[in-house]
Amino acid sequence: MRVRRLTWAGLEVQTPTTTAVVDLLTGTPSLSAVAGPPREPLLAPLTAPGTVDVAAVTHLHSDHFDVEALRTALALGAPVLCPPAAAPAVTEAGFNARGVELWETAKVGELDFTAVPAVDGFGSPQVSWVISDGAARLIHCGDTLWHGFWWQIAERCGPFDIAFLPINGAIAEFDYAQPASGMPAVLVPEQAAAAADVLQAGRAAPIHYGTFHQAPGYLGLPDPESAFAHAAGRRGVTAQLLQPGEELDLSRVPS
Repeated sequence: MRVRRLTWAGLEVQTPTTTAVVDLLTGTPSLSAVAGPPREPLLAPLTAPGTVDVAAVTHLHSDHFDVEALRTALALGAPVLCPPAAAPAVTEAGFNARGVELWETAKVGELDFTAVPAVDGFGSPQVSWVISDGAARLIHCGDTLWHGFWWQIAERCGPFDIAFLPINGAIAEFDYAQPASGMPAVLVPEQAAAAADVLQAGRAAPIHYGTFHQAPGYLGLPDPESAFAHAAGRRGVTAQLLQPGEELDLSRVPS
């Protein structure tokens, strides 16, 4: 199984016969009204348009559920896996929605997708995705907050070759969430490193940082990548600092 980090929280996952995308983002999201325009190119999958076999969506915020990007990328009738509460909106957008219950596994081609608990910073239904081809296994954690399910995830779905974890600790002010809390709505680097440690992931790759930042409405932490690498090192976690566009062949990752 090969995994390519895309921009923001996006991933492209490939086996010899199955291609998946997770939280694909290629167009400026409506979130940019608060978070500002993208500060780096928004990468599309390497796979030809109209050939991606399956998409997994952690939640419906516009920086994780890019309707036009999915319309371009997905093969006709390809499933879009999502939290069950999000399925009506995914269907309304014209996709073959499949709501996946917590701890349920959906198989598409050579890949298994298991929905596991996550907590959204603004109360939206959100899951994390465990993805496996039977030989390698990763977890993608969207933009979750810290929660108490890490140990259950490790016990029920581990071990993980790599964990993709958000790290920008963004403090966001949205019109529908007033008064503003002033609290991070996403994991901070130290929490992400702790999550990787609890998950007993062989490696941990930071995501969800660097692309968006605009005062006063959306403020990410300064240099969260370095903070994550240092926090991971203190815990004995191997930090895999994949830049957008970089690939990792999990069959060659030491266990």
